[in-house]
Amino acid sequence: MKAPSLRVKRLLPAEVNRVFDAWKRADAMSRWFACDPGWTATATNDFRVGGKYRIEMRCGDDTLGVASGEYLEVDPPHRLVFTWSSEGRVNVTNSVVTVDLKESGALTELTLTHDLDPGTAVGRAHSGGWEGALTKLEGYLRREIMGKDDALAVVRAYYHGWTSKKFDEAIHLLAQDLTVEVPINQYPTTESFANALVGFGGMVKNVTLLAEFAKDYEAMLLYDMDVERLGTLRVAEHFTVGDGRITRIRQIHDTAAVRAAGFGPRP
Repeated sequence: MKAPSLRVKRLLPAEVNRVFDAWKRADAMSRWFACDPGWTATATNDFRVGGKYRIEMRCGDDTLGVASGEYLEVDPPHRLVFTWSSEGRVNVTNSVVTVDLKESGALTELTLTHDLDPGTAVGRAHSGGWEGALTKLEGYLRREIMGKDDALAVVRAYYHGWTSKKFDEAIHLLAQDLTVEVPINQYPTTESFANALVGFGGMVKNVTLLAEFAKDYEAMLLYDMDVERLGTLRVAEHFTVGDGRITRIRQIHDTAAVRAAGFGPRP
C-alpha cells in the first residue's frame, strides 16, 4: 500500500497568475519562503524544467535551514512539480513537492502535496513548515499585491464572491475587526455580518453593477439587486481596505421595502 502524502490547502487573496509569479521569481520567494514568521529567506531560482532552486532560511545571523531541488514540471500558471531536499533541523533528500493552483473567482485555491508521510516526525515537521511558509505567502500577497493601490481589486473580489454565491470567498476578504454601518440592523462582529451576508445573499436573484470608484484605500460600488420578496433594490456601498482585507463597509439604500418584508425593526 502506498504511504499517504502530506497535503496542505490554502485560499490565497490574489489571482492565479500573481500567485504563480510569487513561486517563479527569486526576489519574490526571498520575501516569503520561510517556515517561521521571524525567519528571513534568500532564494536563487532557475525557473524551468531541469532548473534548480535554493532557499536559505535564517534567523538573525544564524542559518537554520537550506532547501534545494530541481524542477520536474512547470505548467504556468497552474502546476509546479519539484524535488525537495532540506538540511537543518529536519533532513530530507529528493522528496517531491507538487503545487496545484486553481482559480476561485478573483482568489486562488492552492493545494500543496509533499510525498512525505504526515504521520512521521519528518512529515509533521514539514507540515508545520509548509503551513508557516504559506501563511507568509498569504501575507506577501496581501502586502505587495492587494495594498492601497489595489483596493478596488479587493472589493471586486468580495463582490464577485457573494454575487456568485461563493460566500466563503467573500467572507475570506473581511477583516476580523470589520466595522459595518447599514441603514437597518446592527452587526457588531465580522461573524454576525458574514452570517447575514449568506442569509440575505442567498435570496438575491440577480445583481447589476452600475458604477465603481476607488482612491487609495477606499472604493465604492453602486449596484441594483433583484431580491426575493423585495424586488429591485439600489445600493451604494463604500469600502475601506487595509492589508488586503475589508475593514469597513458602509451602505446606503431605501429601507421601506426591506422593513416591510420583515428584515429589520419597524420604525
